[in-house]
Amino acid sequence: MIHLATLTQEERVALWAWCRTQSLEVVTHSSYVRGRTERWFRLGSNLQSLPKGRAKIVHLPDVEDALVLRIGDTFLPSWNSLLLCGGNTSIEWHRDHGHFLNEAVSCNLGRGVIQEDLPNGVLRTELVDGVIYALDVSRPHLVTQTSTERYSLTYRTIATRYLPR
Repeated sequence: MIHLATLTQEERVALWAWCRTQSLEVVTHSSYVRGRTERWFRLGSNLQSLPKGRAKIVHLPDVEDALVLRIGDTFLPSWNSLLLCGGNTSIEWHRDHGHFLNEAVSCNLGRGVIQEDLPNGVLRTELVDGVIYALDVSRPHLVTQTSTERYSLTYRTIATRYLPR
């Protein structure tokens, strides 16, 4: 995980306010995430099995907030999918879905801890409010929420071969 930037206080306040206005719902039903509320923007994945043919990509409304767009465009210019997570943002060990390229950018609001399983051992990183991180989502990782309220905005690029026609 690489620390890319820290939002200004004004940007943090604006982003917290924006996240709190979003309609988040429990969408992902899996053994590794429970109670997480979320909303996809631009393109979303149903996170179902690729080998079994159940995986689907859907077109969704784009983000209308200039700051949210600027973060993605600045730190991952190729992004075409944004997942906003709130509620219980803790997630067990996993790799991100095969729909996505390995590089992702996450903007963290609130506090948490991410652990990444690297070739030389587990790397533990404190997630700080208002910090933007880059990570390789093909590596096993888990997140533990440590603040009462937390949001994560994760920008990803869906591989061209999975894009809807």
